[in-house]
Amino acid sequence: MRKALAGVRWYVGELLGEITGDNAYRRYCERARQQDPGAQVLDRGAFERRRAEERGARPNGGARCC
Repeated sequence: MRKALAGVRWYVGELLGEITGDNAYRRYCERARQQDPGAQVLDRGAFERRRAEERGARPNGGARCC
């Protein structure tokens, strides 16, 4: 029962992380530190602003047609 509950908790956490953007920021930090352990990573606000700017620069605001 505990194992099943832990699985559900993980799944819900991952789902909410995708919706809120937490997972994207976490992945960004992990990749940046793997590539250069001494590198400065953007804070969460700067990361979100950059992400929004990049989405806005794509055609259709980054929406996928297919």
